[in-house]
Amino acid sequence: MIFEENGLQKLQENIFRSESLQSIMADSKVSEAELEAQSAKVDALLKDMNGKFTSEQLQDIDRLIQEYGVLLASTVFHNFKLNSFGK
Repeated sequence: MIFEENGLQKLQENIFRSESLQSIMADSKVSEAELEAQSAKVDALLKDMNGKFTSEQLQDIDRLIQEYGVLLASTVFHNFKLNSFGK
Protein backbone atom coordinates (compact mmCIF):
# COMPACT_ATOMS: atom_id res chain seq x y z
CA MET A 1 0.00 0.00 0.00
CA ILE A 2 1.39 3.41 -0.92
CA PHE A 3 -0.48 5.33 1.78
CA GLU A 4 1.59 4.08 4.70
CA GLU A 5 3.85 6.08 6.98
CA ASN A 6 6.58 5.81 4.33
CA GLY A 7 4.14 5.92 1.41
CA LEU A 8 6.26 7.96 -0.99
CA GLN A 9 9.29 5.76 -0.37
CA LYS A 10 7.15 2.65 -0.93
CA LEU A 11 5.81 4.13 -4.18
CA GLN A 12 9.33 4.86 -5.41
CA GLU A 13 10.43 1.32 -4.51
CA ASN A 14 7.49 -0.10 -6.43
CA ILE A 15 8.38 2.02 -9.46
CA PHE A 16 11.99 0.83 -9.44
CA ARG A 17 10.84 -2.80 -9.15
CA SER A 18 8.15 -2.53 -11.84
CA GLU A 19 8.41 -4.75 -14.88
CA SER A 20 7.91 -1.69 -17.08
CA LEU A 21 10.93 0.18 -15.73
CA GLN A 22 13.05 -2.97 -15.57
CA SER A 23 12.31 -3.63 -19.23
CA ILE A 24 13.01 -0.05 -20.30
CA MET A 25 16.28 0.14 -18.36
CA ALA A 26 17.54 -3.35 -19.26
CA ASP A 27 20.11 -1.92 -21.69
CA SER A 28 20.69 1.27 -19.62
CA LYS A 29 19.21 3.33 -22.46
CA VAL A 30 15.76 4.78 -23.02
CA SER A 31 14.73 4.70 -26.66
CA GLU A 32 12.06 6.74 -28.38
CA ALA A 33 10.12 3.51 -28.99
CA GLU A 34 10.23 2.66 -25.27
CA LEU A 35 8.95 6.13 -24.38
CA GLU A 36 6.14 5.81 -26.92
CA ALA A 37 5.19 2.35 -25.64
CA GLN A 38 5.15 3.54 -22.02
CA SER A 39 3.12 6.58 -23.01
CA ALA A 40 0.59 4.35 -24.75
CA LYS A 41 0.42 2.11 -21.66
CA VAL A 42 -0.26 5.09 -19.38
CA ASP A 43 -2.83 6.48 -21.84
CA ALA A 44 -4.68 3.14 -21.89
CA LEU A 45 -4.69 2.97 -18.09
CA LEU A 46 -6.03 6.51 -17.80
CA LYS A 47 -8.78 5.81 -20.34
CA ASP A 48 -9.72 2.65 -18.45
CA MET A 49 -10.02 4.66 -15.24
CA ASN A 50 -12.66 6.95 -16.74
CA GLY A 51 -15.32 4.27 -16.37
CA LYS A 52 -14.30 3.22 -12.88
CA PHE A 53 -14.26 6.47 -10.93
CA THR A 54 -16.50 9.47 -10.37
CA SER A 55 -15.60 12.86 -11.87
CA GLU A 56 -14.50 14.08 -8.45
CA GLN A 57 -12.28 11.05 -7.93
CA LEU A 58 -10.79 11.50 -11.40
CA GLN A 59 -9.98 15.13 -10.56
CA ASP A 60 -8.18 13.94 -7.41
CA ILE A 61 -6.28 11.31 -9.39
CA ASP A 62 -5.36 13.92 -12.01
CA ARG A 63 -4.02 16.25 -9.32
CA LEU A 64 -2.02 13.41 -7.75
CA ILE A 65 -0.49 12.45 -11.11
CA GLN A 66 0.38 16.08 -11.86
CA GLU A 67 2.00 16.69 -8.49
CA TYR A 68 3.93 13.43 -8.62
CA GLY A 69 5.09 14.36 -12.11
CA VAL A 70 6.31 17.70 -10.76
CA LEU A 71 8.17 15.86 -7.99
CA LEU A 72 9.83 13.52 -10.49
CA ALA A 73 10.78 16.34 -12.86
CA SER A 74 12.10 18.47 -9.99
CA THR A 75 14.17 15.55 -8.74
CA VAL A 76 15.69 15.04 -12.18
CA PHE A 77 16.54 18.72 -12.50
CA HIS A 78 17.99 18.78 -8.99
CA ASN A 79 20.04 15.62 -9.50
CA PHE A 80 21.53 16.94 -12.73
CA LYS A 81 22.13 20.42 -11.29
CA LEU A 82 19.78 21.95 -13.83
CA ASN A 83 18.04 23.95 -11.14
CA SER A 84 20.61 26.73 -11.72
CA PHE A 85 18.73 27.96 -14.82
CA GLY A 86 17.49 31.49 -14.37
CA LYS A 87 20.03 32.40 -11.68
